[in-house]
Amino acid sequence: MKMRTIILILVLGVLVACKDDSVKFGTVEHYNSFLWSDAKTVPVEKTFEFDFSEDAVQDDSYAILQFVDNQNKPVSTDIMQVSISGKLLKDNKIRIKSDVKRQNFTFTFTNKAKDGTYQGYLRLVDHQLDRVDSQDLTQHQPVNVLQWTIDYNVSCNPVLKVSLLILGILVFLLLLWFLILQKVFYPQIRLSRIELKLSDGQFLSKRIRKARCVMIGSNRQQQSRLNRLFTGRIVYIVNAAIPSAFELIPAERRKRAVKINLHSKYILSPASAELTQFGKYELTHIETNQKLTLNTN
Repeated sequence: MKMRTIILILVLGVLVACKDDSVKFGTVEHYNSFLWSDAKTVPVEKTFEFDFSEDAVQDDSYAILQFVDNQNKPVSTDIMQVSISGKLLKDNKIRIKSDVKRQNFTFTFTNKAKDGTYQGYLRLVDHQLDRVDSQDLTQHQPVNVLQWTIDYNVSCNPVLKVSLLILGILVFLLLLWFLILQKVFYPQIRLSRIELKLSDGQFLSKRIRKARCVMIGSNRQQQSRLNRLFTGRIVYIVNAAIPSAFELIPAERRKRAVKINLHSKYILSPASAELTQFGKYELTHIETNQKLTLNTN
């Protein structure tokens, strides 16, 4: 009596695949395109060996195998695709003739697939066999010969990953600068306002709170938006009757005070390195003897 049989072997090294075993094929890696970096998929490749009996070879027997899910429904090629030598299998189904000893399968997933774990069976759906492995068969009896598991991992494009890393670092540095370092390197003035009476009787008043510097002179200047954004606001007081320029900056120790830089052009009375809140000071220009009165609030 002829006995047409087939033994299925999955080569991982060499592993005999029995019906109740769950064999993990591996992980299909995929990332999408980003900028100049194209999408890429790293498929999983597995080799199956088929050992048909001599009777099956003589009778030119065959076995039709199909990859199905846990409900024994064919795995849709819209989700998972199985190919041989670059040729996709229709309905993830293959006909194995008895003269085939070894077959390489490539597994991949489409863009419709969600990352995660997929599981199912390699199902014998049609055949001219009496037995598969150690299991007796009836004519055309479907049988699950191997349970498989394969992971699909959709990861971040390397260029996108580096871009996000750089962006994250930049955001961190910007937050660090604006929340902490800017106030350390460019402290703000805590005084509310200064009032300046010129020698010709003109009276100038300017709010200076939260400015990093007050520049007083006869020449008009302008701070760039970028400089103001990263270093803080500069207040300009411009009038042609001011004989020489001078500046006010935050005092190092006192919060309600400013330092004055006269560039050796004025004599300050009362003499002081810092101007405190609610103070009244007189500035006498050394060359022209013009007098300015400065009040701080």
